[in-house]
Amino acid sequence: MAIAVEARDKVLARGSFYKIERKGRGSATLYRLPGGRLALRMADFATESNTDLFVWLSEARRPRTTHRRSVRS
Repeated sequence: MAIAVEARDKVLARGSFYKIERKGRGSATLYRLPGGRLALRMADFATESNTDLFVWLSEARRPRTTHRRSVRS
């Protein structure tokens, strides 16, 4: 489902994709929309072929394993 993100929407966080288990590239921006909903915009995103894709949002500065993704640093 595509949600239009507008200039007035608040940017909560920005980050880049990088390799942990598989190569990934691109960037992501997390927005707060009117009414409190969240939207994630992925730009120039690419990854290696795989059967499943999970995008983890993490407060860790730069996690290097899937376990560390949930650890604050």
